[in-house]
Amino acid sequence: MNPIASFRRMQFGAVALVASGLAGKFLQACFGVVLVSVGLLGASLAAQPVATGAVAGRVQNEQSGNYLNKAQVTVRGTQTSAQTNAAGEYRLAGVPAGDAVLDVFFTGMAPYSVKVSISPGGTVQQDIALRRSAAVVRPDGTMVLEKFVVASEREYDAAAIAINEQRFSANRKDVVSTDAFGEINQGNVGEFVKFLPGISLDVKDGNTPSGIMVRGFDPNYTNVTLDGGMLASTIIANTQTSSRQFVLDGANINNLARIEVVKLPTPDMSANLLGGAVNFVSRSAFERAKMETRLSVYLSANEKAMDIGKTPGPLAEDTSKILPSFDLQFVHPVNKRFGYVVTAAHSSQYYLQNRAVLGARFTSAGATLANPYTTNFNTNFAPNRSDRTSGGVAFDFKAWDTSTFKLKLSGAGSKQQTASRGINYNVGGGQPVRWERSNVFGSLTTAGSVGRGNSFQERHALSRSVSGSWNFNRGNWEVEAAGSFSNSNNRTRDGDKGFFRTVSVNLPNVRTVNLEGINQDQPSISKVTVLNAAGQRIDELKLANYNLTTAGIERLNATDEVMEARLNVIRKFSVFGQPMSLKTGGSVNDMTRDLSYTPVNYTYVGADGVASSGDEGMANFVSESDRGLSPGFGIVAPEWPDSFKVWKNFVSTPRSWTQTSGQAGDVPRNVAIRSPWLREKISAAYIMGDLSLLKNRLRLVGGVRYEQTFTEGLGFRQDADAVLVKDANGNVLDTNPATAGVQSQIRPELLPNGSGAYNEVLYKRRGYYNSRDYDYYHPSVHGTFNLTKDLLIRAAYAETIGRPNLSDIVPNLFVGENLNFGVPGNTSATIPGFITGANLGLRPWTAKNYDYSIEYYLPKNGLLMFNYFKKDIRDFFSSVNRIADQALLDQLGVSSDALGYQYTQRINLSDARIDGWEARADLPLTTFTQWEPLSFANNVAKHFTFMVNLTHLQLTGSRITASDWKRYIPRGRNLGLRFSFSKVSGNLLLNWRGKMLRDTANQFPGANEYIRARNQLDGNVEYQVTKRFAVFFAGRNLTNEPTQWEVSGPGVPAWSTLTNHEDYGPQYSLGLRSSF
Repeated sequence: MNPIASFRRMQFGAVALVASGLAGKFLQACFGVVLVSVGLLGASLAAQPVATGAVAGRVQNEQSGNYLNKAQVTVRGTQTSAQTNAAGEYRLAGVPAGDAVLDVFFTGMAPYSVKVSISPGGTVQQDIALRRSAAVVRPDGTMVLEKFVVASEREYDAAAIAINEQRFSANRKDVVSTDAFGEINQGNVGEFVKFLPGISLDVKDGNTPSGIMVRGFDPNYTNVTLDGGMLASTIIANTQTSSRQFVLDGANINNLARIEVVKLPTPDMSANLLGGAVNFVSRSAFERAKMETRLSVYLSANEKAMDIGKTPGPLAEDTSKILPSFDLQFVHPVNKRFGYVVTAAHSSQYYLQNRAVLGARFTSAGATLANPYTTNFNTNFAPNRSDRTSGGVAFDFKAWDTSTFKLKLSGAGSKQQTASRGINYNVGGGQPVRWERSNVFGSLTTAGSVGRGNSFQERHALSRSVSGSWNFNRGNWEVEAAGSFSNSNNRTRDGDKGFFRTVSVNLPNVRTVNLEGINQDQPSISKVTVLNAAGQRIDELKLANYNLTTAGIERLNATDEVMEARLNVIRKFSVFGQPMSLKTGGSVNDMTRDLSYTPVNYTYVGADGVASSGDEGMANFVSESDRGLSPGFGIVAPEWPDSFKVWKNFVSTPRSWTQTSGQAGDVPRNVAIRSPWLREKISAAYIMGDLSLLKNRLRLVGGVRYEQTFTEGLGFRQDADAVLVKDANGNVLDTNPATAGVQSQIRPELLPNGSGAYNEVLYKRRGYYNSRDYDYYHPSVHGTFNLTKDLLIRAAYAETIGRPNLSDIVPNLFVGENLNFGVPGNTSATIPGFITGANLGLRPWTAKNYDYSIEYYLPKNGLLMFNYFKKDIRDFFSSVNRIADQALLDQLGVSSDALGYQYTQRINLSDARIDGWEARADLPLTTFTQWEPLSFANNVAKHFTFMVNLTHLQLTGSRITASDWKRYIPRGRNLGLRFSFSKVSGNLLLNWRGKMLRDTANQFPGANEYIRARNQLDGNVEYQVTKRFAVFFAGRNLTNEPTQWEVSGPGVPAWSTLTNHEDYGPQYSLGLRSSF
């Protein structure tokens, strides 16, 4: 291979890249410097060679024994430098023969210098040990070393590793070590990253983090990887939409060393990120100098359930609510050639969700925007238990000095049990007799209602992955080849577990429901009165007064598989004494998702098999284990339905159950609509230059990435002609030729419309295939300039995309009646039904991203950072509506029964812009005591570090609606205090998440749904009993802050906006940690 010719070709490609329109004169100038340097490469290579040698070795933290990643090793007086890898290894090639001095730097450690002698063609082995601070030398020559404290040293090292990683990164990066905050309750990955600027969490039930949002974007647009490779993701619950969100349940936290959050990509990273990307970095045996075992055993409990013995729930059996867990990490560097890491963990957690749901009327039945009233009050309680077991093993093998092989295998299984029971009071659709804010007395013209509902589920998930890599490093040449496979599945089997997924019961003969003493701020109600038509009181707390109406089961099986291969090659050069490198490579990522979903519902008709005969009562289905349990919020404890008894009745007396025609028809319809097969293959290639100038004070990284995306899928086919009578030639039979048009007739054997037989023919599961491909070029450039050794400024530009949801890969069409058609005051009352369908030509969002930051690094791992960014977004998705006419129905293949339905489709419609800033301060309090007037406080200040970060976003654009920007969070704040004494250390962390935009709402014109701003206070403390043993306590949501939803908009009073209030109780862990 002719390197000069190759680089001339690269130079031509780079010139074309600049011509493509990179914005910003500063960034163009930076990239131009890279081009000029590449152009001069030929002359440099032709220069007269000098005698050189090499220096290699490892850099280690002398106190902890850990090897250091990204330590900077520089040959004094030159620009020849290298960064260590994860094993602490460095290699300096092309060093002039003779004596030289190596200067070594790592954030949080004392600088170190060492003299070496280099012979021509030889390699000097020079290992280096760094200390946290320089030793104090007494007059007698002895050195005084600082006291070693296990907990404080571990967390100090974690902070140093994180800050050093982001300090020397080519792009803006936030890093958190999994040791940074001590014991985080239950070890969910989200609990670590939520304290970084620009990060918010999505939660699956208001309590457990499930997705990561970066800079206000939906988790669908956060690219999550493990060691740079994509992971399969478990899908939770509802499969009607198929998202890209990585669910955090699938992350094996105890095998992770640190977590990296990147805001803008370099060309060697995927461009599929709008807000940012998250990379999990796994542990390596070569990070340690000696064998180490870490073991934590602890008990987990919720403040709402501190019972010592076994108590009922969540499901049928009695269980303990104070649950044991453990976390094991075993690292064994057998020798410098081979090592392995074994991890295992089990966590169990129980918590009780209490929820109140309030409904209000604003625009009908006497209500106005200024004078609304409460229409319904729903309360429920839901005991939950989650059990998760994970394990992994990783092997590191250094076959030669220049080659390292890695093999990693991991797996995680989880079980989630939920048992929700609720009671709902509704005053009815008519105008109440009278009302005010706190009281509503039901209508005399339309009946109110009282209902009960159970929602039980046991969900099982399993994730497995295997990956391997080869790294070659010979100084000026580096090669990485890697491949991975991961599989994740999620399933539910309600009936197989002996219970119904849903049970619904209704209180008959209700005429009037009165709600009194309503508190909408901290929702509660003091009195409920239920009356029949004669004005007599009905006891709604006694289950025998209710009728069992319906019950249902769900069978879900969802599988993700991801295969990936990638290759990266780096060549390092010196261009007239200026160090630079060129990196090129590519990757192939192949993801397959297979969903199978079957919901089945039944109607209870009683022992006589006849509907509405009077024997549908609930007297035989009372739960004994739940007697005396109140859902809270002022509701007196009622008798609750027993989902297990109802299932036993279904199995033992099938005569008591039937399926209506509609229920039977829903089965094939749902199976077809909600069981797609999807595949996406992404092929990428890139070229990237990395140049250092001005004695390594200026670093420029730029290049271009090409990504081609191929998608294919199988979706349901809705064949409206298949249900019609046809003639001998297969054409639709015209039953009345005298009338204009074709007068069709449904096949008699399929009647009635919507029955099981009808829908079996109408809907074909995976009857429609579609494929498409698209490609984009993604230029990017990053510049970092060291104004001083500790003061950095950065500027960056990158073009990225946000791919559509996977549900847009395959054709799908949903047609359904509007249950609110004709309901007075409802915003959709005039629309008889809805049609929604995928847009198979939907293009990705595209974004031009601009990032500018300034970073100041303080002693003792301190940091001050301010980052301004701007995102110009094009082609973002927006929904458009039109009323269906016959031409549209013919195009969609939908029968004329849907004339006048509202057709909704997502299209690439609008542009948007996000302007924002992030600020961060990590301040050891000794930073202030360096000032002489405060020096007296140094002995106290040295034990504390204060942390704060702020995120502020501003969204503007030509079309900004709630339905287009779901889960957008414009504000975020974090405060933290870390303390460390000789025996005691810990953290107090406050996370404030701003108001989240959820969706549009239909209660009144201009209404939107939000999740209100929320504080969460977490903390942990550790007491070091001996050098090897410590006890710890950790708490999450210590002040029991609730999650609250609201529907708000113009003209309505604030007290009427609360719709949902959920609290879960503080979660505690108490345990023992050992290290040996």
